[in-house]
Amino acid sequence: MSEPERKSLHVEIKDAEKGIVTAAISTFGVKDHDSDLTLSGAFGDQKVLVSSYGHESWMGALPVGRGTIHEKDGEAVAELKFFMSTAHGREHFEVIKAMGDLQEWSYGFDVLETGEVSEEMRQSGVDRVLKKLKVHEVSPVLKGAGVGTRTLSVKNAETAGEVPVPKTEEKTGEFGELVGRLRDEQELSNAELAEAMDVSASDVAEILKGKSRPKLRQIDGAAEELKVSPARLRAAAEKDGHDYSEEDDARALGAAAFDAQKAAAKAEERCKSAEVEMRAAIEAKTAAEAEEAKNRAEGFQTEAKAEKERFNRNMERYQA
Repeated sequence: MSEPERKSLHVEIKDAEKGIVTAAISTFGVKDHDSDLTLSGAFGDQKVLVSSYGHESWMGALPVGRGTIHEKDGEAVAELKFFMSTAHGREHFEVIKAMGDLQEWSYGFDVLETGEVSEEMRQSGVDRVLKKLKVHEVSPVLKGAGVGTRTLSVKNAETAGEVPVPKTEEKTGEFGELVGRLRDEQELSNAELAEAMDVSASDVAEILKGKSRPKLRQIDGAAEELKVSPARLRAAAEKDGHDYSEEDDARALGAAAFDAQKAAAKAEERCKSAEVEMRAAIEAKTAAEAEEAKNRAEGFQTEAKAEKERFNRNMERYQA
């Protein structure tokens, strides 16, 4: 049997009285520091051991706890219960509680199934797509490889309540929460959203965490993939404080340029029609036919002049 691999991450502590820690151990659809991208569904529901610090239980040290892993809101979440009746279990828990958001974690696993690495993924640095994993243990470590992992909260007997853990990451925000919820409801991955938004999966993760402002074209792509109105997603982004006035201006200028182009084409068409009618007037066999052709030509010339004036106005708007 091959030796299980290990992946690192941050953690969160949930209930100190019972020695319970909640850890977000993996973010789906994001390239981690090992150049792996883990898909939603890779973890499922599993039981795991908690190893002594630095995976020492693989070398014979006693495990310090046990727990389960489940998937929620685009992440793999581990609910871990430390053996508080043992000295080493209590010691590990107290260190993790004191470390707060500085504490990182790692997990040992076997790869059961891999997915296809697309050319876009490869260009963004992804070497492997993890589709199905068997996790054997999680362990506190000094430095992890996971992206978006963190300590969430701690509860202990002394305070009989939750001890908040300082967080360095930004709030997800209205846009991230809305898109994340719609993504999970439709069982989509960040990679699928990335294709629709024409960005990388890691860029999608940054946008959903509120660390990057979604552009209007990206909102349009996400809306189409999620089957919702772009206005709904834009409203959520604007609640996060994002300003789209410059992009609106650019779109208006683009529309003006397009209108100018159409007006120029119509003017050219009217000019050609006027020339045809003028030739018809010259070649007319009767005065009545000539007069009628001349009137039509003058009408086309008037329309062409109006279209040219419209073209000039639109070009002024576009170039201002």
